[in-house]
Amino acid sequence: MSKRVMATGFFDGLHSGHIRFLELASSYGDLLVIIGQDEQLKKCKGVDPIYPEHERLYMVRSLRCVSEAKLASVVDAPNGITWVDHLKEVNAVIINDDLSIETIAAMRRVCDVHGVEFLVMTREPQAGLVTRSSSQMRKNNVPFRVTLTTGADQMSISRGLCVGFSIEPTFEFEDRSGMATSSRRTIQNLWGSLPTSRDPIEVSKLVFATDNPPTQRVEPCKDYPWGTFASRYITGSVDPILLCVPGVNALRYSGGPWPEILTIKDEDTLTWLESVVGMVQTQPRPPGEHYVLDLKEVQTFIDSTYRVWEAVSSRSTERLASACEASCIAFSKVCPTYLEHCDVKFPGYGRFVQGAGHGGYIAVIGKDPPGIRVKCRRGK
Repeated sequence: MSKRVMATGFFDGLHSGHIRFLELASSYGDLLVIIGQDEQLKKCKGVDPIYPEHERLYMVRSLRCVSEAKLASVVDAPNGITWVDHLKEVNAVIINDDLSIETIAAMRRVCDVHGVEFLVMTREPQAGLVTRSSSQMRKNNVPFRVTLTTGADQMSISRGLCVGFSIEPTFEFEDRSGMATSSRRTIQNLWGSLPTSRDPIEVSKLVFATDNPPTQRVEPCKDYPWGTFASRYITGSVDPILLCVPGVNALRYSGGPWPEILTIKDEDTLTWLESVVGMVQTQPRPPGEHYVLDLKEVQTFIDSTYRVWEAVSSRSTERLASACEASCIAFSKVCPTYLEHCDVKFPGYGRFVQGAGHGGYIAVIGKDPPGIRVKCRRGK
């Protein structure tokens, strides 16, 4: 009888490192792969899976170096050893050496008890390829966001709407380019990837609280026209919400840092948005550039934000292009430096510069727009 060996893992976000490990393991005999279930992954890594267990199983089964693949028979076991029931099917267990010393020792003891050979391999990429890690790749699996109008979350304004939507990370946008990369890093530092099984509003509040620690500089702003109480230096709540909450959202501000959230999630609206929004890159925002607000014309800007939401709600491409362009111009009156380095016009289209302006990406709106196409994030 030919030798039969077993490899185990989650294989979430299958990459070249996984495949190299399985190829090397299969050189020892017919390879059985035991894949950890979703619940075990959550308990072990503290994050949601990128791909659900049956999708991970399908991908691993499809590899030519794999003779058979199964889901682990149990979810919870000491040291995460959920594959004991499968030891009777193999002659050897093969693991990578990137596990903890304690885990490797526990696995070795289990194999010794069952009379199964235990082999530890050094993680090595295929020649010419870089070393891959699921944990590192998971950090690249955090959404970005696109705004169609924003600025209302600034505490010196705190009126009107911010309108935007969460997008899948199908393109790696540049830092300091208005794409919420700072709040994305907060999510990566907290969880690795966005915890999609949790309530998105609660997750966005945790991100907002982390971005605004109690030790940050506080300067009361009694001169704010709306009588708001918050610090001049508070980080807005738009990015945490639009990164975390699926669908297209309108955030209605009424004098405080946290808005009422209005959401549209129907497939027709999201598919339409994907067809009429393109992202065009200009140079990144120069270091040290910040908002400088002139509030004399703030009401014109506030009024413009509602027209953007009305156009989204009616799925009118022409109205949305016109409303976004008007809101972009109106906000440039409130923030005179907003269009510095990025005052690029697109005849026949509307636009809205992302983030704080001064450079970065521009959302271009209209039929068949130029630029990078984005994919709206769906979800509950």
